[in-house]
Amino acid sequence: MKTILTTISFVLTLCVLWAQQYDGVYMEKRKIDKNNAVFTIDRQFIYDYYIVINADTLQLDLNERDTFSFLPYGHQSIQNKEIELFVVKPQLFRRTNKKQTEMKYTWQSSNSNYELFTGVVENDSNVWIHPIRHGFFRSLETCPFPYLRKGLQEGSKWRDSMFIGDHWSNPFWAEWTGIILQRYEYQYVGKTKIHVGSVEYICHKIEAHTNSELGQSALTAYYSDQFGFVKLDYSLANGIKVIFDLKEVKHIDGKQ
Repeated sequence: MKTILTTISFVLTLCVLWAQQYDGVYMEKRKIDKNNAVFTIDRQFIYDYYIVINADTLQLDLNERDTFSFLPYGHQSIQNKEIELFVVKPQLFRRTNKKQTEMKYTWQSSNSNYELFTGVVENDSNVWIHPIRHGFFRSLETCPFPYLRKGLQEGSKWRDSMFIGDHWSNPFWAEWTGIILQRYEYQYVGKTKIHVGSVEYICHKIEAHTNSELGQSALTAYYSDQFGFVKLDYSLANGIKVIFDLKEVKHIDGKQ
């Protein structure tokens, strides 16, 4: 009997750790990729990024799973100067995340190329995307995920939640044991103009906060109907900031 209970407990724990949660996100059962307007197969999104720690603006010199180090932003020896998001055609019956468009993040570290497969949801109801979560960027699991509900009035709010396990824990951003519940509150601020680099975009602005036993983290996201998330401004619970700025969007054939 004890063995059965232990097995059930283990299975339930796995379900909590790997389940989508974010129950408010609408996911299509069919035409998952075919009606995407932004995240179309073979489209590539290239992001600049920077990390602010104690007023220092940094980038990653090394970004392995559990080992990472920083240098001043733009330092000539940095390998991780850009993060690329690439929408790919999924293998038959082998999507990384069920009912989600297949995508991968790519980056360089220690003269090696890395890729991480995950998913994005895009339809007439909402857009929701997994952040990059490897090395230092595992810290983004403690923040709200980029998420836009469509057709809302300015000031509209919505809530969601997700459990995360301590395999995302790290003393550099937050330590905990077991499983914690993160509660999210999102607000649609409205449309606004924003400059990212030399480009001006008209964007939907979303402000979000996470409340959990770790404290409060935040995300301000700017979403363009043509180019997707053009700016993501994260604040970790310990005050570290992580910002992604869109540099370029192109297709595998080189077209914009």
